[in-house]
Amino acid sequence: MDQETTEVQKPRVMRLNNDYTNSQLKDQAASVATPKRRYLGLILVTVVVVLTLPAYGLISSFHSLKEAQVTNTKTVQQSSQVQYQASSEAQMVKNMQNSYYIQKYARSEFHYALPGEKIFTVPSSVGKDSDAATVVAGGD
Repeated sequence: MDQETTEVQKPRVMRLNNDYTNSQLKDQAASVATPKRRYLGLILVTVVVVLTLPAYGLISSFHSLKEAQVTNTKTVQQSSQVQYQASSEAQMVKNMQNSYYIQKYARSEFHYALPGEKIFTVPSSVGKDSDAATVVAGGD
C-alpha cells in the first residue's frame, strides 16, 4: 500500500487529442471565463457607486458652503447698513436735546415760521432729503 500512495496516480479517463475535443475544451474554457468577467463588471460597478456617494456628499457640502458664504456676505452688508442707521438715529436723538437744532429742524422740515417771517428755499437745496437749506427773512 505504501508503494501505491507514493506513486503518481494516472487519471482513469484519458482525453483524446483531436479537433473535436480541443474545440470542446476551448468552449468550456470560454464559458468558465464569462462568469468571472461578469463578477469583475459587477465589482467595478459597485466600486464606482461606492466612490460616487462620498463625492456627491462632498459636492453638496461645497454647494451649501457657497450658499452660506453668500448669506454671510448679505448679512454683513445688512449689519453695516443697520449700524449706520442706528448711529444716525443716535445722532438725531442727541441733536433733539438741543432746542436750537429743534427749531432749525422744524423750520426746514415743516416750513414753520415765526409771525412776520418769510421762508425762501434755495435752489441748490431742492432735492436733498434732510439738509434742506431755507432762508428766513424778517418781516416788515
